[in-house]
Amino acid sequence: MEKRSYRQACAVARGSDLLGERWTLLIVRDLLIAPRRFTELQTRLKGMGANLLTKRLRDLTTAGLVASPDADRCYALTERGL
Repeated sequence: MEKRSYRQACAVARGSDLLGERWTLLIVRDLLIAPRRFTELQTRLKGMGANLLTKRLRDLTTAGLVASPDADRCYALTERGL
């Protein structure tokens, strides 16, 4: 299935393309509270499959909003993500 997009060159549309995906804002919400391990996110986001969480974290990392796990194996929002 093709990813839906507004296909517009403004910041609001580009932000909505990424953050408008199901579960994404809930991931950001949890990372705003504190950096979290994958398993912590999985526990807090009941009903979200591991494969979808992996994809959303990968998309957020690629966009520069989330930092890959550090030595503590935690995901955290980057300065841009904040």
